[in-house]
Order: sequence, then structure tokens, then C-alpha cells
Amino acid sequence: MPTPNGPLLEFFSQFNFIEYTYDPHNPPLEEFKRLCQARRWGASKIRKHETVFLFAVEGEKDLRGGPAGPNVTKFFRKYEYRLFTYDLDAPPQSEFQRLVGLRGWGERNLSKVTKRFKKAVALDAREQSVHDASEPTAPEDPGIQEAGPLPDWLRRQECRGYKYLGGLPELEFKKLVNAKKKEWKRIYGEQEGPWGCSTEAESLRAEWYKIVEHDFDSMLDGFCLITGITPWQVFVGLYGGGRVEVTREAARTVRSTKDPVARLQDPLTHISDS
Repeated sequence: MPTPNGPLLEFFSQFNFIEYTYDPHNPPLEEFKRLCQARRWGASKIRKHETVFLFAVEGEKDLRGGPAGPNVTKFFRKYEYRLFTYDLDAPPQSEFQRLVGLRGWGERNLSKVTKRFKKAVALDAREQSVHDASEPTAPEDPGIQEAGPLPDWLRRQECRGYKYLGGLPELEFKKLVNAKKKEWKRIYGEQEGPWGCSTEAESLRAEWYKIVEHDFDSMLDGFCLITGITPWQVFVGLYGGGRVEVTREAARTVRSTKDPVARLQDPLTHISDS
């Protein structure tokens, strides 16, 4: 059900008239269809209002703390750079404002990027609305499953409130965390302190980081084997030369560590020493 004074209520209420009154108990997509019929909108009018409607649907999801959809995630990934890394836990609207503030786009570029962002939001909302309306009761083809360390690990974590559906790994992990968090709170309440500091949460994060690192290392090894370039060249191409001055001897020491974050410094040192 929509939040009081939320984006959906604001959108639908402006169209109330004698033949139509917004019913917040109906699914949003069903309510939008009812509004279109009551207003007798043609195709062009429907397209005009549909984008605003879908944007309101995503805005409602932001208020409830729901995960961003794949199109929005893809949009932010495209604009990541040294000063901006997309935060999956933050509402998309606030992340967009943060990105705009960091990029400092001019009016023309800002207009283009804003349109792309709204389009991504609308696509996610449309796909989610169609999914909610259809509610499939069985998998399309249980014989075809995505393989790999991350999908396999996520399937093993399936529990009450979470089932792996083949989405982006980071989105699937966020859904898993939300399910585990709800179940943990249902059992322990507030007596064990915050979920984020619990043994269960720390163990889940540790396992996730381990499997992600393993998957990344395998992918990097395969890429280097095919292309003939070295891992440090891949990192330099992705992130630039960095600003840390380290000797070759120090770089070799860093390379031997098991800390995946520290290991990222290793390839960057080749720039300053070459």
C-alpha cells in the first residue's frame, strides 16, 4: 500500500474527478489502467502520463527502502569514476543528486543525463509492475540455471523470504541480506543489539567477500589468458595510475598479502616505477 502523502498518492490524486477516485488498495498498474479508462486517454496521452506514473512507482520504492532495479543500477555503473561509486543501499534519487553534485554537468549535459536516469527508473518500474501483475507460480524452466561461484553460493543461501532469481549478484545479495535481517529480528528482537553487528551478519559478509574475490580472480585469470595482458595492466586501464608512490620491493610485499584491498595497490605502483 502506498505511503501517506507519497509519490503515488500525489500522482493519482491530481486526476480525481466525478468518474474516478484513487483507490490506494489497488495495485499501482491496475489503478493506472483504471485511470486511463476513466479519463478516456488516447495512446499519446497515456505515454505522456505513464513516464510520470512509473517515476512515482520508483519513488514509492525509495521511501520503503526497496532495492534499485537493474536498469537504474546499470545507469549508475555507467557513470562511476574515481570520485563516485554507486551505493546500492542509498535511494536512487539521493544517489543521482550526489552524482550530479560531483560531476558538475552544465545545463545541456545535465538535461541529457536526467532523461537517461528517468528512463532507467521508468523501465524498472514498468518491468516490476508487469512482474507483480503476472506473479508466476512456477519457474519458467527449472532445467536451465545460471552456473558459477556466485549463483551457486546464492542458491545455497536460499531461506525464508529469499529465493535466487538470477538477478545482478549485488542486487541478489541485498535481497538475501534483507531476508536474513528480518528473520534475525523476528527471532531475537532488540535483545541482541543491531543486526549489522551480529555474528550472523559478519559471517554472511565475510562469505560474500570471499566468493566475490574468488569469482573475480577466476574471471581476471581467464581474461588475461585470452588477451595476453597482465593483471596490473587491467587495473591500470580501469582505475588509472593512482597517486601512491611505492617502490618495486614494497609492491612485491603488498602483492603477497591476502588483503584484497591492499592488493589493489600493487598494479598501480608499476606506473610510478616504470
